[in-house]
Amino acid sequence: MKRAMQIELKLLTNKFHIERADDIPNGERFYLGVGAVISVYDNGTVMVQGKLKPKYKDWAFKALKRVLPRDTLWHDK
Repeated sequence: MKRAMQIELKLLTNKFHIERADDIPNGERFYLGVGAVISVYDNGTVMVQGKLKPKYKDWAFKALKRVLPRDTLWHDK
C-alpha cells in the first residue's frame, strides 16, 4: 500500500475530514477541514502546511502529531 493511502486511511480513521485530495508531481496532497494541507511524496516525505483553524488548533495539532509519521515536516504559512 502506498504511503499516501496509508496516511489517508489513518486520517479518516481518526475522524479528520478530507475536503479535497489532489495528485501533485511525485505524490498526493490532502486538504483537511481543520485547515491543514498535507503533502505526501512518493519518496516518503510528509509535509504539513497551512494554518489550523483556531477552534480546532489544540485538538488537531495533537491528533496530527499522533497520526502522522515522526519525521513529518511542519510548516506554518
